[in-house]
Amino acid sequence: MKKCKLPKSSAIGNIEAALSFLILKLLGVERVSNMDSYDQTPGLGLFANLNILPKNTYMNTYSTMTSDKQLFDFQKQLLSQFRRTVPKLFCNKYINLDFHSIAHYGEGESLEKVWRGSKGKTLKGANTLLAQDSDSSVILYTKADVLRKNESAEILKFVEYWKSIAGDIRVVA
Repeated sequence: MKKCKLPKSSAIGNIEAALSFLILKLLGVERVSNMDSYDQTPGLGLFANLNILPKNTYMNTYSTMTSDKQLFDFQKQLLSQFRRTVPKLFCNKYINLDFHSIAHYGEGESLEKVWRGSKGKTLKGANTLLAQDSDSSVILYTKADVLRKNESAEILKFVEYWKSIAGDIRVVA
């Protein structure tokens, strides 16, 4: 986390902010907006070296302060560290790549229509690219808000990204 230069505020450092998000994910909180029952729990704040977790507003604001480059650098550092310390976690030769459509039901968003197989129709939403180790099911890469016209380019970006972590790779279609 120290190498990634994530954003920080005057009151909360970048490591504490990242650990605040991590503890929520470890608890299974799907959305930062659903964290209200956790932000006053002292024990959870200790995980992030804080007395309590930051409020919902801070967490949402922090998300908008973090650039794609910062997130990819963080993801790359994290995966590189995991590959060194837990090599068996990433020992498979195959990676599953999948575009997942996430429907959006709010107003005023300028999102394109995406196919939702579970609904059997197209809905306003966002495409997300997910890369997953095929044996361990560990998520290796994510990219949200991928336009349909850019899907092929995003796959090539993932290949370059993974090469930078794993070295030379072999692509199997």
